[in-house]
Amino acid sequence: MKFRIPMTLAMTVALGTFACGGDEGPAGATGPAGPTGPAGATGPAGPTGMNGTNGTDGMNGTDGTDGTDGTDGMDGMDGMDGRDGMDGNGAITEVAGTVATANGAAADGYPVFLVAIDDLGEVIGQFGGTLTDATGAFALSVDDGVTANSRLVVFTEVDGVPLSASVTSTAGLAVDPVSTGVLQAIILVTETAGGRTLRDFTPMELGDVYTRGAAALATAGTDLSDPVAVLNDLIANVGGVIADYSGGMITIGQFMLPIPPDVSTPVTFEFNLVTGGGAIYDIQGDGELDDGRSAGGQSDACDDCFELNVGGSVFPSSPGVLEDGNELRIGPASMSGLLVTRRVWGDPTGDLLRYTETFVNPTAAAITVTVSIEHNLGADSGAQVIGTSSGDLVGDINDVWVAFDDANLSGGDPITAFWFGAATSVTVGTGTEQLVVTYDLVVPANGRSSIIHFGAAFNDPPSPATLAELDRLSTPEVFEGLHPADLAANVTGLALPNVSALNGEAGSVASFADVTVTRTGTTATSMTQAASDGSFQVIVSGASGETVTVTATDGTNAMFTLP
Repeated sequence: MKFRIPMTLAMTVALGTFACGGDEGPAGATGPAGPTGPAGATGPAGPTGMNGTNGTDGMNGTDGTDGTDGTDGMDGMDGMDGRDGMDGNGAITEVAGTVATANGAAADGYPVFLVAIDDLGEVIGQFGGTLTDATGAFALSVDDGVTANSRLVVFTEVDGVPLSASVTSTAGLAVDPVSTGVLQAIILVTETAGGRTLRDFTPMELGDVYTRGAAALATAGTDLSDPVAVLNDLIANVGGVIADYSGGMITIGQFMLPIPPDVSTPVTFEFNLVTGGGAIYDIQGDGELDDGRSAGGQSDACDDCFELNVGGSVFPSSPGVLEDGNELRIGPASMSGLLVTRRVWGDPTGDLLRYTETFVNPTAAAITVTVSIEHNLGADSGAQVIGTSSGDLVGDINDVWVAFDDANLSGGDPITAFWFGAATSVTVGTGTEQLVVTYDLVVPANGRSSIIHFGAAFNDPPSPATLAELDRLSTPEVFEGLHPADLAANVTGLALPNVSALNGEAGSVASFADVTVTRTGTTATSMTQAASDGSFQVIVSGASGETVTVTATDGTNAMFTLP
């Protein structure tokens, strides 16, 4: 800071300059104060003081809450690829065409992309893009070496409606509802692994399908603004053409029982198995049928049917699962040194019940055991035999099936029928055990044996047509879901008849076409619907050398000879 002179000192210096000479007289009176003298010169600056100690840092403030992220901006459209330099390695391919909706040409400024797709229609590469002009026209360049093919696709979206077309030509390409439906129909034909591929369709074939499809839709008056209607009408009208171009074939061979998929769901008992014919079978935790109701609503078919006895012990209640929607699996339970499993299948087309009793021997020595299937009918003492496989009314060892009814043959309890095949003994009695079928079973070391048997509850009154249901045991339908190992190991004599399989490859018929196989000798028919890729399988029983005709709603008509 600046140094200042004190005020009292400044006043003394100023007064001393006015004193007179001679004897010093007495001090005169003090005169008035003189004027204030000029300010003294500024003194030199004082030394710099010591730096003060730094203060303690203040605490950091709490972070403020993050703001909400803003919405991502839309991706910009990829710029069109620049032209390659002239290196003599090939010319640039120009792809040009017009985008049109159900209402006519698209307007100006709609993005158009050129992409590559796989057989499922998924985009696997992009070559570039451009915009439509005021007439819906577009043109873009593609790298060297790219040629027109079914996997090169122009894609756009107009007012929320996606449109696409395979590049059948690099000029004059139509991208509209018809081309979109044609591409979707072909993808349906090629969606199955191992089937046809998009590469099986040439640009010429795709162009032909488009021309035929557009004409068919015009004739049918299809609403082109409805994509579902366009696709359905294209499949109905040109699905057969697509199938022919895809190259799928129909072949015939010996039918082999497939290994069923194991899709299971835990269940609680009692569990009602409902058949395709409408019968209801209430299965208990030990696999027995408690009551049973025919398709016509007649109840009390059983008091306890299908009781399984192994070596003198009744199969116990065990955990169960529902396999593939219509077959119960119960167990396994350990009995007489064997692992015993029960499977109960409900017929999806008729009213049959199929039981598969499986016995697995985990030891190194064969096991012999007596197994019995016991049936206590709802008719009780009124039960009577109304039919047997041998043709008489006595159920015994000479039979492979027996049918019962109560005393009232036109109502009351329903008809009950049991197919048991080759057994050791068959006993028909009264009281609580009206039918007992016994098997002397030898299960090989580290092997398996099985007993496959059937039953059903039918409506009164009895008729030849009712009992003819048991003849279905010679048809392939009753083998549905049966494991090949159980069929091979069964002791009841159940065997596949002479069965052939007609197999249509993907694209052999149109997507979802109805396929009918007719035996020319008997006019019996079997039907199925093709999958979305045009594949199908039909199982046919018949003698070797017999002819069958295959027809489909897409116009397919072919004849085959059973092997």
